[in-house]
Amino acid sequence: MPTRGGKVHVATTRRHYKGTEYTTTLLRRSYREDGKVKNETLGNLSHLPDHVIVGLRAMLAGRRLVDLDSDFEIVRSDDEADGEGAVPDPSVRPGNPVRLAR
Repeated sequence: MPTRGGKVHVATTRRHYKGTEYTTTLLRRSYREDGKVKNETLGNLSHLPDHVIVGLRAMLAGRRLVDLDSDFEIVRSDDEADGEGAVPDPSVRPGNPVRLAR
């Protein structure tokens, strides 16, 4: 049995059988045993939606995910905008918090 340690990662495998593609997403840990790299499967993530798996991959890579509803506040809304994304507030200077308008 391997000792605990090693990096945890999300592995996706795809198999083709009779014209159908089967995808499996697993939570795995890599370790070495007798000089060879081995993988230990910690859990099956195949039942989770894609956006949850993308978020888990981002967190395992060290990114911090934020809740847009609680961590951001709409300070100004531009009603004339055509809705093609956020428009930076021109009054923001470097070093000050960035405010985005919808």
